[in-house]
Amino acid sequence: MIVYKIGGSCLQSKEDIHRVIEIVKASDKPVIVCSAFKGVTDELVAAAKCALEGKQDVSKIEKVYLDAAGTLKGSRGQVEPAVKQLIAELKRTLEGIEKSGELTLKLNDRVIAFGERAVVPIVAGYLNDAGIPAIALDGADAGFITDSVFGNATVHGDKLQLVKEKISACGNKVPIVAGFVGKTEDGFITTLGRGGSDYTATVIGAAMKCEVVLFKDVNGLMTADPKIVPNAKIVREINHLDALEIAHYGSRVIFEKSVVPAMRAKIPLRIKPFNSSEPGTLVTSEETKNIIVSSVKKAVIMNVHGYKEMMSIFADLVKELDQMKIFPLAITESSYGGEISIVVDEERAGLIEKGLKKIHKSENKENGIFEVKKGLGMVAVIGHGMKGRVGTAAAIFGALAKAEINVVAIAQSASERNISVVIDKDKIELATRVLHDTFIK
Repeated sequence: MIVYKIGGSCLQSKEDIHRVIEIVKASDKPVIVCSAFKGVTDELVAAAKCALEGKQDVSKIEKVYLDAAGTLKGSRGQVEPAVKQLIAELKRTLEGIEKSGELTLKLNDRVIAFGERAVVPIVAGYLNDAGIPAIALDGADAGFITDSVFGNATVHGDKLQLVKEKISACGNKVPIVAGFVGKTEDGFITTLGRGGSDYTATVIGAAMKCEVVLFKDVNGLMTADPKIVPNAKIVREINHLDALEIAHYGSRVIFEKSVVPAMRAKIPLRIKPFNSSEPGTLVTSEETKNIIVSSVKKAVIMNVHGYKEMMSIFADLVKELDQMKIFPLAITESSYGGEISIVVDEERAGLIEKGLKKIHKSENKENGIFEVKKGLGMVAVIGHGMKGRVGTAAAIFGALAKAEINVVAIAQSASERNISVVIDKDKIELATRVLHDTFIK
């Protein structure tokens, strides 16, 4: 068995659908995980916001899906009504948002899940028309029972057996699974967060103990962002842990959440281009000697200091972060324990700031203060190839100093897989090029 994830950017035309058919024909017991058609998720996010403002118009989205269903042959009579039913459900949800004047994360998930839920019957229809028995499964049909963290839900670890049973129950039919979507124990639709369809694929791979292929519109993981470093090289093989670090520090090709199931199950994960025979990047449990430069272009530092019970504050902060499902880019403390600094992606700063204010108000901790430093970014030098390599830190700081780039904060993992620096965001691209030239020849 093998799991293929087909990204939205890979589903733009009839030719792309035929490419999926070719992949299935050439595979032994494939499972297909689908994202929404390209651009649809963004349009659904916008539609939910418009409904909140009293405006509703999903005609463009409706046309995309009905046109795709309308070109089916023998399966059209079954698929078209299923798609229309999902469109009607979407409209009812948007009407509810408009009437209530409320857009909760729960309601938002019901809206944006439409893209994946409606694409799978269409893809299954094309396979059936091609003489390949296939069955469409949404998140719940595939056993994706999640927690209630709407917008960033996680599959319960004890549900892998259920996923295995649901996929196995498809028998000789090819499962076409809606990526990005799950359901809570009590039946509410959830979405799985950034890279959610990749996560769907790796959860299935972990449950079935098989290889996972993530089809993308890129050639694989690179030694740096090729838009910043034109001479960046393709990484042909990389360790799960290094891939996890790259994902944590800004990659838009692979995501943290999707690496974890593959790493725990020790299954191979391949990232490769959809319309090319290029082998892409293989992610395995084997150690490799790669060094990669990754970056977060917008970050903030939150400094907490002046509290009498700093360890108590730290414990409260970790609890808040856990509840919000946020893992910071870095956490550092001063040598005397009087200051804690948290580095986070700018888009998550608001949530953490709310958590800090909550801690500040509790237990009358009025003596302490926290401050936010914005306009920053983070660059990380990552890879097992750094382990035991004398002078790595000196080379990083020397290269940055030569380029007149000031370092605001630093962090290094005890595994020696990563050294990261916080710098002015306007220097991120320069720092990335300088460090790539220093370590990757």
